[in-house]
Amino acid sequence: MSAAAVLLNPAAGAVLPALVDDDELVATNSGIWTAAVLSQIVLAPTAGVVVGTAGYISAS
Repeated sequence: MSAAAVLLNPAAGAVLPALVDDDELVATNSGIWTAAVLSQIVLAPTAGVVVGTAGYISAS
């Protein structure tokens, strides 16, 4: 995940001003990063529940 974030975060920050008006930039940026943080907070425990319930198998 963090390897993808190294590429995604700078790209998202660079393209955002081209997609929204200047007066909407702060609100849009806040919304994007709020969604990113909330997804990390929600999805990490959800993954734990799924693995705990379904179990896991070795890849080898």
